[in-house]
Amino acid sequence: MAAATGSIDVLSMLEHLRNNYPNMVDNVEQYKLAHLVILNCLEGTRTSIPIIKSFCREVERILEEDVAESQMQYVRECEWQDDSVKSIFSKQNSDQILFPEKDRFPNIQPEWHSQVYLRPFPPGSATESSTYINAIHVDGYEEQGRYVVTSYPLPHCIGDFWRLIVEQNIYVVVCLNETSSKDETCKLFWPINKTKMKPTEFISVQHVKTSSLKFYTVMTFEVKAETAYLEEVRDTTVEIIKFKGWNTSVILPDFEDFFSLAEDVIKISRRSTPVLISCYDGATASGLFIAMSFLIEQINQEHECDVCQAIRSIRTSRKQFVDTLEEVEFLYKACLLYVEQKFGNRTYTARHKVKVTRTRWRFFGGAGNDRHSRTVVSGAKEPTTKILPVRTVELRPREE
Repeated sequence: MAAATGSIDVLSMLEHLRNNYPNMVDNVEQYKLAHLVILNCLEGTRTSIPIIKSFCREVERILEEDVAESQMQYVRECEWQDDSVKSIFSKQNSDQILFPEKDRFPNIQPEWHSQVYLRPFPPGSATESSTYINAIHVDGYEEQGRYVVTSYPLPHCIGDFWRLIVEQNIYVVVCLNETSSKDETCKLFWPINKTKMKPTEFISVQHVKTSSLKFYTVMTFEVKAETAYLEEVRDTTVEIIKFKGWNTSVILPDFEDFFSLAEDVIKISRRSTPVLISCYDGATASGLFIAMSFLIEQINQEHECDVCQAIRSIRTSRKQFVDTLEEVEFLYKACLLYVEQKFGNRTYTARHKVKVTRTRWRFFGGAGNDRHSRTVVSGAKEPTTKILPVRTVELRPREE
């Protein structure tokens, strides 16, 4: 209709559809969603790159011509659409109560629609703040609520951290940042050397073993929750995967180490969902990791790479996820190396090696903390019908 007449009539089309299928688009929220989908199809910028021979060339163009900066601006300009989708699928909790004394940073707080709540604690004499933890649900590439994200716990919140693990039935925890003995607000929150700790009166955590791999360490714990806390005694094995070398002193991680960790966690999370992702501030490293995981799955399943879509998807849960130009460029470079290693000369021959640039970033979030000049996305936009892409691109041998 838009192509043929230059205009659209949603109401007329809806009337036509409902004459044949009475239950289609039968409420206001679905009607709003239809408008958002149409808007995205007609005005959305195509940002997906197929994994074919020209992939390397296109990523290099994005990095060299400051296209990534324009894409980051496009993500911010589309936030109102993504926020509208939240209101469509979730009813805002006007009674949401926050407890800033449990937040590591005052400007990084859980969004109302994705917030995780704990059970009242202790049983029988719970305080109002006992149900609060700065943790959120985040969707993965294929699965809703695939991840739970939280910051490293403050010393008085270590019990809440382990309650989260028990109550959400979490068996795999990914810790992305190194802890520092100099930081009084971030002490080690698990036992070591086969010792036991009791983070709460009803939960005990026993260290079993530690295995050190190239990029990360895997620590195994036996966690026991007593009947006074849950309906029944629960003994579970929890693995904490601790990424090596990513200090909170502001350095972005090594590309290859990072996507190797993400690949391994993807394999593990297929057997264990949700996976708890934790980092120092609960936003910076966690957002980058989940975006990288999204892109790895998209590359393997669709043979496409859409950095903007990955960022928009996860930022619906937390605005501080992937909030800088450096992080966007990091994702493109990491995908470039990943595709080169994964597919080799079946896709393209790289003209240049990716230059690994150590970039500094700070541990604070907020959409208002824009530390880069804003470039308005201008010019004709390619129409696209892809909201959640499903098509695949055949990989062809490299042409000599």
